[in-house]
Amino acid sequence: MYLGLEAFCNQEVRFLSVEIRGSMSRSDLRALFLPFRMICRELAGERALSFVDASYPHMVHYISRIDDVHKLATDVQRAAKEFLGLESVIGLGKPVRGAMALKSGYESSILAWGQSSINIESQLIDDNKRENDPDFPDEAVKVLNAYIEQGNESLLQPFLTNLLERQSSVMDFTLTANRILLHLNLLAGKYDPKRAEVGEEVWKCQISIWELTSYQEVIHQLTELSNRIMRMASKLKTPANGEEVVSQVKAYMDIHYATDMSLATLAGQFHINAAYLSELFKAQVGQNFTDYLISLRMKKAKELLVDTGLKVIDIAHICGFSSSGYFSTVFKKKFGVKPIDYRKGLGTEGGEEK
Repeated sequence: MYLGLEAFCNQEVRFLSVEIRGSMSRSDLRALFLPFRMICRELAGERALSFVDASYPHMVHYISRIDDVHKLATDVQRAAKEFLGLESVIGLGKPVRGAMALKSGYESSILAWGQSSINIESQLIDDNKRENDPDFPDEAVKVLNAYIEQGNESLLQPFLTNLLERQSSVMDFTLTANRILLHLNLLAGKYDPKRAEVGEEVWKCQISIWELTSYQEVIHQLTELSNRIMRMASKLKTPANGEEVVSQVKAYMDIHYATDMSLATLAGQFHINAAYLSELFKAQVGQNFTDYLISLRMKKAKELLVDTGLKVIDIAHICGFSSSGYFSTVFKKKFGVKPIDYRKGLGTEGGEEK
């Protein structure tokens, strides 16, 4: 586990999902995200692990030991206000234990964050205070994904309508709507990794759920978003040639280059034979999958070595390498100089690719 998750798998942990808010413009807020991320990393120390998910690029997430979680939340909110003049909204997930439960713990923190008000004020929403989850079984997720990937529009709308209208309270409705939005956003990442097509729609859905002025408007927007993702999936499955497939795979890799990916997992995710994808990729890109992935990681590593004060070992982990030694070996083979020497020379010596 290159992220160091093994240290958290044998104890009870909770996830925190942190969003920064302010009265400034969206571009100004984005400019403050990197320093905020660095602050979050420093605050983590040994009690937690901080990370960023490409599906939620405006947020920092933590996995924390359960005894430290409330102190960590307080420290993050205080630091955001003191150093950056920003408010922060934190979703605190339910306690989980073991590697198999980490995914549900993370989703729990996202869903807690989704219950925040739209106001620009610091908030802490604890998902563990809800006694019961609304009627949203895991089977519903499988059905939703199947309808979208099969292009079954005639069954999708009544399925979503029934799922939402049977909720017995406003809280259950908003929680279920947020669960649907979370899974749609994750599914969209397969076909639109940078959220160029769906990002604005996802945000509009989130605001509609927060404001909840009309149940029907929320259902309509979630259905429209589902249909948009359905069309994206259909386009990928029936391209005139391999260009569209490779374009989508490259876009996904450009975002998720730091994750533990393989050609086989990508082929399964994009519903294509692995051997065929390998041939398409080499023909369209001029590199095989492994060489392209290494090039992406090396490009990001150079940027981080020049533009940040991160340690080399931190850059290695951020770029998807399990050890700084292996990272240094690959970097030197690629550029003819070790990472630490590249940083010292600011890329002026030995900085060109071999």
